[in-house]
Amino acid sequence: MNESVVAQTRTKTTWPIVFGILSFVIAGFYLLGTIVSLAICLNPDLENKPFVSIILGSSITLFLLIVLALLIFGGIFILLRKLVGRVILLVYSWILIGLMCASLIGFSLMFIITSEMPIWVLALNLTSISIHLIFPIFLVIWFSRRKIKEEVKSWAGPAEMEESLSESV
Repeated sequence: MNESVVAQTRTKTTWPIVFGILSFVIAGFYLLGTIVSLAICLNPDLENKPFVSIILGSSITLFLLIVLALLIFGGIFILLRKLVGRVILLVYSWILIGLMCASLIGFSLMFIITSEMPIWVLALNLTSISIHLIFPIFLVIWFSRRKIKEEVKSWAGPAEMEESLSESV
């Protein structure tokens, strides 16, 4: 690609700005939800809380913080139009899709095994999982498009371009 095409591509599209800002907004919601989840798991007022739920809730919270960091860094690199931004956001997407599928299975099994969980709690959790999947699935589809792949490759500097060319050979 010549320099004029790269310059036109960088100025023509605004989706990196939208995705970067959207990543920060979603990361803010994740952070808020993670803090609330951690507070619930560590609440000393809940006497009948099983120890397994404390460990499970804390480990999921830690895992969500890692996913949160991926989302923030991916958003930063997309805003800066760096190749690594696409990779980080795809890693974030696949990890979150896997985590949400595991949560779906876990909540369904918990509902089947124990009769203590009301149906509305299951419905609320399934709705939450579905909402959490919207952005990651959209990112996977978006970054799989040929036009977007080519545009992201055009963001590479001379050294990165040589690496990507040598990898494709």
